[in-house]
Amino acid sequence: VSALGKLLGYRVIVLDDRAEFADPARFPDADEVQCTDFTAALRSYDWKRFPDTSVVIVTRGHVADTSCLREVVRRELPYIGMIGSRKKNHAVFDLLRSEGVTETQLAKVHAPIGLPIGGRTPEEIAVSIAAELVQTRQKDAKTVFSKAMLDALLDESCTGGIMATIVRKSGSAPRGVGARMLLLPNGEMRGTIGGGLAEHQAIQTMRELLLAPRPLLTHINMANGEAGKSGLICGGTVEVLFEVVD
Repeated sequence: VSALGKLLGYRVIVLDDRAEFADPARFPDADEVQCTDFTAALRSYDWKRFPDTSVVIVTRGHVADTSCLREVVRRELPYIGMIGSRKKNHAVFDLLRSEGVTETQLAKVHAPIGLPIGGRTPEEIAVSIAAELVQTRQKDAKTVFSKAMLDALLDESCTGGIMATIVRKSGSAPRGVGARMLLLPNGEMRGTIGGGLAEHQAIQTMRELLLAPRPLLTHINMANGEAGKSGLICGGTVEVLFEVVD
């Protein structure tokens, strides 16, 4: 789950209260690995600063799962998931009901966790969890800007940049209308319009526009070039609007 979460663009924090498991070497993709008490960590987390945090509860047992869920279930979070059988989850829910947790709050919890794709191995279950995170993120998206992009735009030290936005799509393309990518003056990128040929051409255009800033609308045909002739990429087209970030 940690590796897939990072691949999907999340900032990943792994918590475990056992030192032998809370080892950064076990989670090379994670941004943070903390050996800490679950309750203490969740209570001290900066929820006001990071209200869009998703929580995946996959601890070693029912007691720890319950403790984690108790700390987050009353919060307005985009995703809360808890691993476990239906029987176990019902028992946890009944306990929290007795503590005053409402049906509306419990209804937000994805338990059993993950989309029902028939996963049995840890890897397959991780894929089902990641798929559910994506499904929830797309369904509940309230902004076309990722958090990383918003942070860059709101950073007072940011002195401009170039924003690329897909405004029209035809045929097969990795991302749809509204996908955005930001090039900062220092050369760093935020967001994606799908990778591959379209993104490569867009990045080249953005670098040129950093030197001579102006708005631009361009048409990218992903069937062009040697890759397209070999059938290695999708054959759709996109129109990309480039805007100067003031």
